[in-house]
Amino acid sequence: MKRFQQKGSILISLIITLPFLITIVTAYLSLAVNSLNVARKDQFQTHAQFSADAGVDMAVKQLNLSEGTWPGVAETELKDGVTDGEVKTTYEVSVQDLGGDIQLTSIGRSYFPSNSTSPRSEVELSVHLRKVTSGASSVVSGFGGLIMKNHAKILGGSVFVNGFVELDNQSQIGQTGDPASLAVANQTCPLTGQPGYPGDYPELCSAGQNDNPIDIIGINAIIYADVSANNQSYTNPDNNFMVENGLISNSGVTPKVLPPYDRAAQIAAVNTADIHTGDIMCQNQNITWQANKKIVGNVTLMQNCTITVLGDVWITGDLLLDNRDNADMVVGTTITEAPNIMVDGQNGVRSKRGDFVSNSAGVGFNIIASWCNDFSINDCTDVTGANLIASSVQTTVLLENDVEAPNTFFYARWSTVDIQNDGSLGAIAGQTISMSNHATITFGTAAGVPTSYWIIDGYRRTF
Repeated sequence: MKRFQQKGSILISLIITLPFLITIVTAYLSLAVNSLNVARKDQFQTHAQFSADAGVDMAVKQLNLSEGTWPGVAETELKDGVTDGEVKTTYEVSVQDLGGDIQLTSIGRSYFPSNSTSPRSEVELSVHLRKVTSGASSVVSGFGGLIMKNHAKILGGSVFVNGFVELDNQSQIGQTGDPASLAVANQTCPLTGQPGYPGDYPELCSAGQNDNPIDIIGINAIIYADVSANNQSYTNPDNNFMVENGLISNSGVTPKVLPPYDRAAQIAAVNTADIHTGDIMCQNQNITWQANKKIVGNVTLMQNCTITVLGDVWITGDLLLDNRDNADMVVGTTITEAPNIMVDGQNGVRSKRGDFVSNSAGVGFNIIASWCNDFSINDCTDVTGANLIASSVQTTVLLENDVEAPNTFFYARWSTVDIQNDGSLGAIAGQTISMSNHATITFGTAAGVPTSYWIIDGYRRTF
């Protein structure tokens, strides 16, 4: 029987296949190394970004503490990287005076290893700070609460809330080194949604009803304040969203009646010889309103309109300052007491860009939105129960797009004040107060000595 002999055929297969296997493994190794390098590079850049942000935060704090005289800082170590054997981070901040406003340049750097002299990554931020000047003022909210979102800020001063406080995103009450005073009564019972609101609604909640009236939703929201809040169980340092003493009491806050206003007296004082019937549309005009004027209709201020006010005015409709340049209401130069502008319309007061200009003595306006859900109830002199609930959700003061009114008091007596975007305001009060975007309320001392603060008005990365 003849035998077949096989000689070395497997060697040929290995010679052909092995280079392909080596090529594939090399490719995967190269991909893995490249991915690791990309991830590491992203990590270095993230460290640099956080360092630059830390430089901005530190700069704003120092500028406010020094009233704008802080000169900046050379490269400063934020994290040494030695302790954990990881990345060292630094920031460097320069300050440019823009004649009131300030331009910051913050450069964050990351180094690896920690003793390296050349940064692995560098991030530069350009930040514009807007200067706002405050007078003596306050925030008072009814049972509908104080709701703050985005970058809304209340800087210093005294804040009283009958209902609840809700902070989201990067909203802030008070500031480091200059804490506010915050009192929250938790007057929100019976629970929202329960039927049959009694005539004396709202009522003060007892323990176990709507506890913790201060609710911090955003992880970057913070309260720098001495806080008193009924039935609030979160205490510092259990939660770090309340600092500068934080929660000092969780009982004993008595609800306050919102600021009184004698509506009947203003109506009785109307000059019957100065009653305008019909809507007013002001554009390319300079108009003067005498004291105790009544307007039966709506008032709209448009481009190049200036209305100088010499005393109290009653508008039965709405007041709109349109989204144009130079749409202003101005307090007369000789006026020593704030004119009361009483607005009855359901839409109330809307300002998209127009300003409420005080005179050289610092006298502004009292803007009073007096609408309620049912005018037949005592002409809206006393609103409770279901009608108060219905009234509180209607916005009758809406301020947006750079409204300047640093000495003016805005008051939605039975309804909501909604403040959006940039602007400088005096005091606000309403059953509900909503603040969003870059809305900022600032405060000074009780004597009204002006105080300046710098807040972020623009933020971009420089490439």
